[in-house]
Amino acid sequence: MALLNILFHALHLTIILSSLFLFLFEQLVGVHLILQAVILSSWVVIGPLINKPGVCLLTEVHKKLGLNKNEEPPHSYIVFLVQKLGYKGKDYKKIDIITFAVFGVCTVISLVRFVF
Repeated sequence: MALLNILFHALHLTIILSSLFLFLFEQLVGVHLILQAVILSSWVVIGPLINKPGVCLLTEVHKKLGLNKNEEPPHSYIVFLVQKLGYKGKDYKKIDIITFAVFGVCTVISLVRFVF
């Protein structure tokens, strides 16, 4: 189970880093847009279907499997990372807004690169 927990963390980090930087590589802009569409679908389609708008499906599966027993279940994976980096506040809404804003900026840049 510990190995599966590590795998979920690695998958999350890979998705986050890919979302942030994959558009920088011209040949991967299309892949980046697909990734952004999958992430957005999780937030605005799957999330509301399970009564949790804005939820990351991967985070929910991670929580449901109980793989992170030694860790407090995060509000979101980004909140979990920020807390691990030392953030002591409880302003999760602010972190969500920043997350959505950065996601939006990366998506717009990717769309512009894809079109032009």
